[in-house]
Amino acid sequence: FVTAIAWSPDGRRLAATGRNGYVRVFETTRGTLSGEAKCDWSWAFSLAWSPDGRELASGNHEGVVQVWDASNLSPLRMLQDHRGTVNWAIAVAWSPDGKRVASSLKAGKVVLQNANGEGQEVALECSRAPTSAAAWSPDSKRLATGADDGKIRLFDGASGRKLDELTAPGSVGSISWSPDGRFFAAGCGEHSVLLWDASKLGAAPLLVGKHTRGVSSVAFSPDGKLIASGSPDRTVKLWSFESRAEVASLRMPGVVSAVAFKPASAGGRPWLACAIDETLGRVLLYPLDELLGGKSPESVLAETERETGLTIKGASLDPVIKDQ
Repeated sequence: FVTAIAWSPDGRRLAATGRNGYVRVFETTRGTLSGEAKCDWSWAFSLAWSPDGRELASGNHEGVVQVWDASNLSPLRMLQDHRGTVNWAIAVAWSPDGKRVASSLKAGKVVLQNANGEGQEVALECSRAPTSAAAWSPDSKRLATGADDGKIRLFDGASGRKLDELTAPGSVGSISWSPDGRFFAAGCGEHSVLLWDASKLGAAPLLVGKHTRGVSSVAFSPDGKLIASGSPDRTVKLWSFESRAEVASLRMPGVVSAVAFKPASAGGRPWLACAIDETLGRVLLYPLDELLGGKSPESVLAETERETGLTIKGASLDPVIKDQ
């Protein structure tokens, strides 16, 4: 079962984790598994890279937030340890300036910590509902969190002071900021993808589109022109940010737990990674130019797998992502 994926900042590695407790890092340029670690605390839910790509943070179902050396996945330090409680570390987010790590827990607690593990943690003002989403604005000045009670809260990234509180229709499972920090999208349990203007939080959100079940993951493309959403309805959809029209719909072989775009800083061909939370667990990778060029998602995936082997299954990636 794959529960979370994350591209490294340079786009040359892809991290994946899941319910078997393993954290794995794949070298996409060579098609090899560069690191693997088994969490002693079972299920892992979330992943976040440090901005320099040297470290990787993971959160699991016992509330442990572990920082790993990304080069070999050796443990470096533990930022949270709630073993023996029900405080699952559902979301982990590393600030773009590299200074802080936010972690959201099932019991509703959200904390900010210095990424180096030093100093005191800052507990944020939240409800007791499970908090499933946490996302930093690109300038690291704001942190947005989303909870099962439908509350989206914005905090000052430095002090942790609550700036605003919004209400979404249904639980909030994922939040993603636009690259310019002017908007953020949220995936809701009420099946919808919603968009807020961060400068006009008093205004009603815009409806981007809907799935037939709740939305588990949303992500802005690096150029800000697309929003991807994944759902337990076994689809991944691509939406135009400008028109909010659906531009592609991909039928998946299982429940979609996460979607992630290859970072723009990596250059080369743009890719979309989709994590499938099924019995075997896999990550499917799609070249965006092919999807948006009019080809069917099924033919794109078949052609891509045949030519470059771009399907992660278990602990293998065969063989490489080309045109980096």
